[in-house]
Amino acid sequence: MLTFSLFWFLVAISIAIFEIELEGKYGWAEKSATWSRKFMPPKAFRLFAGARVLTGYHIFLNIFLFLFMHSPFFFGMEFTIIAELKLLAIYLVWTMFWDFLWFILNPYYGWSKFAPKAVWWFGEEPWIMNKLPVKYFVQIGVSLSLILLAVFLGAENRIIVDHFIMIFLFILFTALTHFLIRPSFHKYYWALHKRI
Repeated sequence: MLTFSLFWFLVAISIAIFEIELEGKYGWAEKSATWSRKFMPPKAFRLFAGARVLTGYHIFLNIFLFLFMHSPFFFGMEFTIIAELKLLAIYLVWTMFWDFLWFILNPYYGWSKFAPKAVWWFGEEPWIMNKLPVKYFVQIGVSLSLILLAVFLGAENRIIVDHFIMIFLFILFTALTHFLIRPSFHKYYWALHKRI
């Protein structure tokens, strides 16, 4: 579980840094060439999705990542409903940490500016104590429900423990990223971007 969690965490950091290089201080592709539309999804979906602004960039990035996450099925892993439920549960938790890493590593944001007023694309959504969007907790809740459904359908109870271990490791890796990687990344970012 350690190697698996570390691999997916490194993928999350890579994509977060890619997006930071692409977006800079203009989150949610605000100044990108992509199309952007304000929309009002159903209330239940709003808790899950967060932002009410749809962009071509985010749609196609998420399609790519969803397909990438399913790649084991195309390289020999047998497709079953239980395997799909486990994968979807992992995907929901993973996307939440990837999103949060964008804020942690972005020199224009960081933990101190991770709040509804600074994050306009999540600002209309409910937050807990102005520090974490409710959508993160909904994603974890849905992921745990998928794991429980997989157990109900015949998966070993061990996958519940594995899921919690993965979440714990993602939290641990995020804390280490905040304290160990973020300062170096910020120095790198400012040193290279001042030359532009």
